[in-house]
Amino acid sequence: MVITPSASPSPAAPGDVSSGWTRRISKTDIYPSSLDAIRARAAALRRRWRDHSAAGVVPVSHATCSPLYLRLEADEALTLELLGPFDEYESCSAPLGERDAARCVHAVAHLLSRLHAEGVVHGHLHSGVVWRREGTAPHVVVTECELPMSALVPHGVLGGAARRCAAPEILRGDPYTGAADVWGLAVLLVQLRLGPQRPLCTADLQDSDLLSPVLSALGPGVASLALPCLKSDPHARPLLLEVLQHPFFAFAARIGDEDTDDEEDVQSSSDEKSTSEEEATTPSNANAGTSASMRQPS
Repeated sequence: MVITPSASPSPAAPGDVSSGWTRRISKTDIYPSSLDAIRARAAALRRRWRDHSAAGVVPVSHATCSPLYLRLEADEALTLELLGPFDEYESCSAPLGERDAARCVHAVAHLLSRLHAEGVVHGHLHSGVVWRREGTAPHVVVTECELPMSALVPHGVLGGAARRCAAPEILRGDPYTGAADVWGLAVLLVQLRLGPQRPLCTADLQDSDLLSPVLSALGPGVASLALPCLKSDPHARPLLLEVLQHPFFAFAARIGDEDTDDEEDVQSSSDEKSTSEEEATTPSNANAGTSASMRQPS
């Protein structure tokens, strides 16, 4: 999925909130009549601002329309406290390894389960709305949670990105439920593994099988999770709880643990080798000293 600058969070205008999480979205991308629905979703999300988990949402305190923009204003102090500066995050545009992709998707799945508890279905999850912070305090932020699918102009920048890999029921214009987010998790996993150089659409993914040219290249772990989630019939997809409990996440975590253990084993082996060499050298020097002293006249 190609991330376009206008589809990503943009810094606020001079004199306004400056944390970087406040968004200004062109009104050509949004139906102004959806403002009440956007405000309702933002209000529902307030109860999830302080989850302090591996993934979070932007605390949007106000949603307003100007002649040119929809403005989603973040609570600056709270955003910096909960998420940190925006410039510490990067969009998920580069291909990720299986372990990192699994951790990201698992964190997003946990967040979605909490959003569903508040009656909020994201509906258009893809790599362009997920931002990652790496380092000592890794974190994931999912944006556009305030925007229902009905608010997005289909041929606008946001709407086009949202619909490119949207769940089939959304493209059909049918009512959608949390099953659309289960579909979105599979889309996210595939996009994170492939990166933006391989653009996909719904038709590439729906009702895929093991011979799919997309999934067959990603390994059995990714396929075992993604295939059930990519059913065109939303009722045939697993529940979000079942996705969270999928063995793929535990397997990917073990890969990371084994990599860490291997690094520690290599370091330990190196240390032991150095110690052995020192021990081998020390007695030799001692014996040499003893022999020399024995050769000295009494």
